[in-house]
Amino acid sequence: MKTKILDGKKLREKIRIKLGQRVEGMRRTPVLAIVSVKGADRSDVYIREKIKFGASIGVKVRNIVLPADCSASELLDAIKAQNQDNTVDGVIVQMPLPFSDLRIFANAVNPQKDVDGLTDVNLGKILAGAGEGILAATARGVITLLREYDESVDGKKVLIIGRSTLVGRPLAAAMLALNATVTVAHSRTANIREEIRSADIVVVAAGVPNLIRREDVRSHQVIVDVGISLVDGEKIEEEIPTKNVVGDVAFDEVRDSVSAISPVPGGVGPMTVASLFENLLDALR
Repeated sequence: MKTKILDGKKLREKIRIKLGQRVEGMRRTPVLAIVSVKGADRSDVYIREKIKFGASIGVKVRNIVLPADCSASELLDAIKAQNQDNTVDGVIVQMPLPFSDLRIFANAVNPQKDVDGLTDVNLGKILAGAGEGILAATARGVITLLREYDESVDGKKVLIIGRSTLVGRPLAAAMLALNATVTVAHSRTANIREEIRSADIVVVAAGVPNLIRREDVRSHQVIVDVGISLVDGEKIEEEIPTKNVVGDVAFDEVRDSVSAISPVPGGVGPMTVASLFENLLDALR
């Protein structure tokens, strides 16, 4: 059995071309505002990738950088300013941040401009299954990747490892809307190895390198690896252009034992940025 590789890098290029064509047909240039704090770990690298992608499709990306010693209220004021700027179509708050309660800043974004899909308002709409709300970019990227490679979730047993508001919770809701039977596992889940083997599709976003090994999987399974860590085990927020990135799946061990698998790097990572800009253009409709 030849394993299907879910190539997000190749799909991102297809999406980039389509988004560029959409922007060409618009009356004005879309604007994405990224609010960040100077010196936050690797945030500059994450932002450069977004600026580069935006430029490639004709979207203007503004980076509002606050000093490293800014207060929480100053950061909230900066987010509010972008919410109120009528020339700005989408706003994201670049993680990581030097504060403990990150939900305060995510929820400070105007839900209509929340192209990262991280506000409680948008998450609530997704969980309600009302067909409204902006889906978190990484969750959207996972679903788009599966669709591109004809991996339907309809009627399938889907296991999602990780319950974050960034991936696990919105993805579970989106999968339910697509008629999947969804189980969400986490660090307190008993017999997680049995859960993995019994699933048709496994989406793992735990941030634990090599969590899934060959003995955990079976043939005809689809494995989507969302986890991103450096080879030394350090968990990072987004995929960065380096060879020192690993996922939650021991790829070389597992790839020949399943029917389809996404690599790290080059799988879900490239899809997250593409999905962010899909959300941005969709918000302009």
